[in-house]
Amino acid sequence: MTEIEKISEELAEYGVPDELIGKIEDLLATLYGEKRKLEIEKSWIFLQSQWGGNHGHQKNI
Repeated sequence: MTEIEKISEELAEYGVPDELIGKIEDLLATLYGEKRKLEIEKSWIFLQSQWGGNHGHQKNI
């Protein structure tokens, strides 16, 4: 069970309407996706710095 599913179940136990739970699930999924994207970008920047270059990307002058 995902964290989003756990949160959804808990919200349902508190009587939160399904429509609102759906909106919250969408928001959480979007936020998770954005967080994951940032983690990947940071990893890529770190790897580039370890490789000593930007490998195909222009440097800012």
